[in-house]
Amino acid sequence: MEGGYVPLDPESLAHEVLDELGTDKRYADREFMNKLENTISVAEADVEDYDAIYLTGGHGVMFDFHQSQALESLIARFYETDRIVSAVCHGPCGLLDVTLSSGEPLIKGKNVTGFSWPEEELAQRADAVPYSLQDELQKLGASYTTADKPFDSYVVEDGRLITGQNPGSAEAVGKAVVGRWLS
Repeated sequence: MEGGYVPLDPESLAHEVLDELGTDKRYADREFMNKLENTISVAEADVEDYDAIYLTGGHGVMFDFHQSQALESLIARFYETDRIVSAVCHGPCGLLDVTLSSGEPLIKGKNVTGFSWPEEELAQRADAVPYSLQDELQKLGASYTTADKPFDSYVVEDGRLITGQNPGSAEAVGKAVVGRWLS
């Protein structure tokens, strides 16, 4: 949120993950890795410079995203200026406190998905997370749905709001964002 160095999750660097997702090419790209050394803060981001915002997942965002007024404000500006708001896995945590200028929560009445409680249990993280993303989205009036089976790729589009259920949904969310942007 504050910018600067972007740490990488050690579990994301495991050889089986790198092979499966093909991210090893990205980590071997020195030009890309140098960009992670000194990023701008959320507060410095200018909505006019972007067509979409993409909230990445990971368990850490359950603590970071949910407490950032700068991020909440940025997301609201994206949505209210007809830009795409997207999130994958735990990324929808960043949507929980977003209030539009109407005073309504961004996700109220919207179709969404995100990391499900059964997936938390299967990942053996149910005791480590501060809340159930699934429950919190529903409490705010979102229509929350999931794939038929945990960890299957699943994307929900509700206009310019695009959400993906889990890490396996990241590519499909990216494609949906590009598809929405091109339409």
